[in-house]
Formats: sequence, structure tokens, C-alpha cells
Amino acid sequence: LFAFPAAWEATEWLRGHLFTGFPWNTLAASTLDVPGLPHAAATWGALGLSGLIALAAAAIAFARVWPLAAACALALVGAFATTNSTAPAPPVQLVIVQPDIGQDQKWEPAASERNLATLIALSRPRTPPVPGTPRVILWPEVALADRTPETDAPLRARLATLLRPGDLLLSGGLSVAYDARGAAVKATNSVFVIDASAHILARYDKSHLVPGGEYVPLRPIADALGLSRLAPGDIDFTPGPGPRTLSLPGIPAVGPLICYEMIFPTAIVDEAHRPAWLFNPSNDAWFADTGPWQHLALARLRAIEEGLPIARSTPTGVSALIDARGALLATVPQRTASALVVPLPPAAPPTPFSRGGDLIPLGLGALALTAARRARRLRT
Repeated sequence: LFAFPAAWEATEWLRGHLFTGFPWNTLAASTLDVPGLPHAAATWGALGLSGLIALAAAAIAFARVWPLAAACALALVGAFATTNSTAPAPPVQLVIVQPDIGQDQKWEPAASERNLATLIALSRPRTPPVPGTPRVILWPEVALADRTPETDAPLRARLATLLRPGDLLLSGGLSVAYDARGAAVKATNSVFVIDASAHILARYDKSHLVPGGEYVPLRPIADALGLSRLAPGDIDFTPGPGPRTLSLPGIPAVGPLICYEMIFPTAIVDEAHRPAWLFNPSNDAWFADTGPWQHLALARLRAIEEGLPIARSTPTGVSALIDARGALLATVPQRTASALVVPLPPAAPPTPFSRGGDLIPLGLGALALTAARRARRLRT
């Protein structure tokens, strides 16, 4: 009864850390359509919420009322222990662009100009600008697939035509360094911040890279076996230093997280400089119909855990705006070319989980193990 939820927590934690980790489809994600229950992740984290669900299931299986009541009580306490108060957000208009560019078109040289034209067309203002309200245009992961903004001044000038003073463009792209012979020697999967003067104000480099997709583990052995990565390119990506908060002019500080970096609890925020919102450019075109919704569900859990709104821009869906309580404020359906024009929601105060991290759910697991040992002694 008590060892089962402790073991479940332990396996979810190990799955999220071993071999760089892949905490996909955690049990807590099943609660997102249950009113009130997912908000317990603000206190216990998704890991702790998974443990409470496992405890409730074990209590039902063994027909034990008081452990079931305890699991429900802890979930309720966790859900209501956080405050709903939020500081007013400065007026910022987000333009979340989904161009409906499939994986078969993304890296096709002949489609490069068409893809860029689609992104630009979807990003143009549809209504007269609101004085004092900057627009922040958000493009997907590696939206600039075959262009390097740092060295392509004409590209930056073209992108700047979308922006008026105070507006910003945050776009996924590649930063590539070349040797004297023109061969690529270093590359990062990055987010670039471009202003109306065609300047790059900041860059974020993805730190948690995908094994087999962005680099090949044990490359000498893999090369000898003829194994290669899933993504195009002959060199491995270089990881960035980790979560980073970008302080940009005129808008609240933002924390970029590229693609599946969003699925890792406790590793998405620069704790020394807490952002006011998170930007998650992603590419879910790899997945079938259900994968993008699973990715979105994990992003909603991160919003609850941290008390921060999240804007997601993907090539083919599901692009979305998530508030600090994990609610979907707006979405673009899969395989649809469109743009969400929405105000930036406010951040909530730091949650218990954002302060305590995994110590909180692992403490729950340790408590369950202690109860299991106590129950065993009583039986013997």
C-alpha cells in the first residue's frame, strides 16, 4: 500500500534523470482535466502529485479508506496552499505564430523563401498599434532553419520591417561557426531576440540537448556502427550553460526553453533571476497526432509548478498560451497556419515547489517508505 507510491515516485524521478532523462507522460499529467487537482503540483510538484495518485489507487485496490482520505487531503492542501494573487502584468501583446511548416518542408532549400514569407505574413499587424503596448512576435524552434541571423544583415533588416520601436521578435534559429575553409565547426540551437533596428539584443542556447537528435552519445562507437542522429547536420550541437532569464527593454523578463527542455521539472528557471514568463519555441512536427498534446500537457504542469505563464510556438501545433495556473487561454489547432494575438498574462508569486524543488515530493516518498516499514513491523 505505501511502498507502491514510493516506488512509483522513485521510478518517475529516475526516468527524468538517468541517461539525460526523459520524464514524458508522467502520471500527474492525467489530472489536467480534473477540476482543482492539477493545482496540487504547485506545492508537491508533478512528481509528488503522481505519488499521491498512486497512493489513492493503492488504497482503492486494498480497500483502505484512511490512506485514500490522506491522499485526497494532501492533494487538497497542496491545491489550496498557493495564493491566487498576481501582480498586474505590464501591457504586452504577444503574437504567437504557427506557420504549419512540416518536417518535410523545414529543411528543404527550395522551400526556404516560401517558409520565411509565411512566417512574415502571419506576423504582420492586423489592427492599428496600441500606443504604449509593445508587440512581441514569437516564432518556433529553428524557424530560421537555413539562415544565421548573426551573420545575415539583410535577413535582420527584413525581419525588422515587422517591428516598430519597442517591438521585439524572438525566433528560434541556428548559431553556426565556420573554419577558414567554410566548414561548420560549432552549432547551437538558439533563440534570437531582434529589435526594430535589426540588432540582436540577446541569444539563448539550448542546454538540454536531445540524445540522437542533436548529438550522438559515444560518437566514436556510434560512427563505427554506422549510427547517425535524427536531425540534419554532420556535427553535434554544443549545449548552452543552462536556464537563463533575458532582461529585455520594455517587456517583463523572459525565460526561453527550447522544445523538450520544458518537460524537466526544477530545470526550467534561473532561480537567481526569476522571469515573469516563459517562452517555449518547439518543434512537435516529429510526433504523431497525440504527441503534441502530451508535450502541451507537460508544459501546463510546469506553469503550475512555477506559477509562470508560458507561450508556446510550434511549426505545426499545438501552439498555445498558458496562464500561471496551467489553464489554456488560447490555442492554434494542429496543421493550421495562424497566429494568436493575445495579451501577456501576469505571473503568480513563487510557489512552494518553485522554492523547495524535488525535496518536497521526495520527502513525500520518504514518508511513504517510513509508513511501509512501520506497517511491516506491525504485521510481524
